[in-house]
Amino acid sequence: MNKQEFTYLLSNPGNITGHQTGAVNTIIEAYPYFQSARALYLKGLKNQESFKYNQELKKTAAYTADRSILFDFITSEVFIQNEISQVIKQNDEYLKTIDVSMEDISVNKRVTIDDRLKQQITDTTGVLDPTLFEPKEERIKKVVPFTLDTSDAFEEVTTDKIETKDMSPSDILKLGKPLEFDKRESHSFTEWLKLTRFHPIKRGRPGGRTARTVPAAAPSTSPRTR
Repeated sequence: MNKQEFTYLLSNPGNITGHQTGAVNTIIEAYPYFQSARALYLKGLKNQESFKYNQELKKTAAYTADRSILFDFITSEVFIQNEISQVIKQNDEYLKTIDVSMEDISVNKRVTIDDRLKQQITDTTGVLDPTLFEPKEERIKKVVPFTLDTSDAFEEVTTDKIETKDMSPSDILKLGKPLEFDKRESHSFTEWLKLTRFHPIKRGRPGGRTARTVPAAAPSTSPRTR
């Protein structure tokens, strides 16, 4: 990868390809503190939905001086633009599968003056009715007794239950998929980085004995015997 290609990807990170992502990784191995290259490499892994993304995000946070800048980058519109375009493409494919039926609304019959006059006479027939303005008799409302039978239990069926039946556990938990963060979840991002740190495991000595620290002997204040 030359300088011109790398500069173009910095201005247009959404256009990075899989081959270019590998080339950027080579640059990171040579210059581990090159933060722009690490951010671009994250974008490439994000576009591929690679399982390496979450681990690389922790590495990038370790090499970044200001993690708030990193958080603003991964939650920016430029970073998630690839996901938005994927949703638009899926919606376009769905619209292509919808069956649309068209009704023939073409008028072959020519409306004449006689037809219009007949229609007007039909519309004004009700006005000439002498009983039109007389008060109508009040109708007696009939009340039908109704009792709810509570012997049968009702089970609320939600859409989530129906949808998850056809999904595997790995799809539900989104195992191996890049984690999603929102701009309002800066605290969650910081906590996630803390929880994913590696700590050494403290093990006891064989036989159930643990290491014990022996305090150093205090210097003697008594005079030396010559």
